[in-house]
Amino acid sequence: MLQTEEGRKQVLSAWEQLNELHRHEDKLLNSRLQTFVVSTAVLVAAFSQFREPELRSLLIRVLVAVVGFSLALVTLYVLWRTSRAIEWYLGRLLELDQLLFPAELQPYSRRRREMPLRTPLSRILGLWIPAAVAIVWLVLVGLTFALPSKTEAGGGTHTRVLYNRDSLSSRGAFFTPATARAAFDQDLMAQIPRRP
Repeated sequence: MLQTEEGRKQVLSAWEQLNELHRHEDKLLNSRLQTFVVSTAVLVAAFSQFREPELRSLLIRVLVAVVGFSLALVTLYVLWRTSRAIEWYLGRLLELDQLLFPAELQPYSRRRREMPLRTPLSRILGLWIPAAVAIVWLVLVGLTFALPSKTEAGGGTHTRVLYNRDSLSSRGAFFTPATARAAFDQDLMAQIPRRP
């Protein structure tokens, strides 16, 4: 097919189409990953808002974590398929590179010859990131049930203390980040029960 000019044009046209499809899949992977990261950030923010030791807050946290975990699994599957498509296009482009261009001008093959073998970036982005996020959601749910709530640990009601100029000046301290941290540490240590 490459012996005639017409055949070479057809193969070159196929190479250009595969190149465009490869770039399209790469953009899809990046777009989907960005959407996933933003969605996960919103879910983590929602998860962190329900810290009260009530049953309602606990159920909302579990529901948000289940949604986040499910989103991570769906994204893992979709990005895995996109990553496989990218790797397939790259394989076909490498084959056509060797047919169409001299060794020093092969855009895909030359770059791979100069670089050491490593895991493709599309696989890292498409598989490892969603899998890591799914594990984080499992850990967050596990910690929600494993750690005692403030009422269990402190034995009292949940109170929120602000460390600002007014609260620190009543203690006779100037307001700086260091004094606010020291006051916070002092209050925290006072809440820990002492063993005889």
